[in-house]
Amino acid sequence: SYDFSFISINFRTKCGPEVVRAFCNARKKLKHNLRMCVVTRLAKAREQLGNLSDYEGIEWREANLSEQEIAILLADTSCLVHPSLNDSFGVVVLEALAAGCALIATDIASFPELVLHNKNGWLIKPSTSAVVGDTFITEYGNIDYHAKYLNTLSLHQMELDIAKWMITFVRDSKKARLMMKASYQLYEQKYSLSAWNNQMRCVLRESFPELGAFKK
Repeated sequence: SYDFSFISINFRTKCGPEVVRAFCNARKKLKHNLRMCVVTRLAKAREQLGNLSDYEGIEWREANLSEQEIAILLADTSCLVHPSLNDSFGVVVLEALAAGCALIATDIASFPELVLHNKNGWLIKPSTSAVVGDTFITEYGNIDYHAKYLNTLSLHQMELDIAKWMITFVRDSKKARLMMKASYQLYEQKYSLSAWNNQMRCVLRESFPELGAFKK
């Protein structure tokens, strides 16, 4: 149902304004009836963007969906857009893998492990970020402070990068399907329950070789 989805309660620090404008630009350039679902705190989105009904092709939902509703939405989505500037892991990206979504994310935190550039999605170099390598920059303070700081910056290059990959995804439907398939395969191989069980057995075998129960 949706070409793209954006899911985060933190609209500003996850580049929500840039995602929305990038989608509108991609929709206009492609002259295609693209659809996107945005799940966030709608009051915060209005502060940034004004009247949300002005953005054609976007369905807005309040950020109060249950886990099951999020799973259903992701199963209905081709590509999750998550250009976060403030994250530690990003559970929604892992959920998107399990749902077989391609991904557009920033090259920070855990995302390089979850998004293999040009294989199951694309990684964007952030203009600024509260995460550098394995370090969280505490000077940015809490989410609200970081959001206010981001409002003083121009993130236009990120908007252009997001739009570029959105356009690329839509224009090549064959590659898009391969990327979605690659996401699910990555989930099955590294993050599914069976993969976790196998990894735990390996750890236990190495740590406690005397326990024969872990040999099989």
